[in-house]
Amino acid sequence: MLSDIDSKVAKDYGIVFKLTPEVAESYNKSFDLKKYNGNDSNEFPLAATYVIGQDGKIKYVSLDADYRNRAEPAEITDFLASKLK
Repeated sequence: MLSDIDSKVAKDYGIVFKLTPEVAESYNKSFDLKKYNGNDSNEFPLAATYVIGQDGKIKYVSLDADYRNRAEPAEITDFLASKLK
């Protein structure tokens, strides 16, 4: 499993946002966001998937403010397959 302690990588990519106090309270009641994050920041990263080329440039990105919306694996594999042709 990939982990990003304190959202360090997500912050480098500029995809972390601070929850409103009301949303943070709801999340902390629902699933203990502070324990899940390991801190009291009440921050949340956007759902993001990147494919980074050997040249260090981003070749594919899927980014969504709704954490439930993720890149479909088939979309990523199709993208990769198209680049190998």
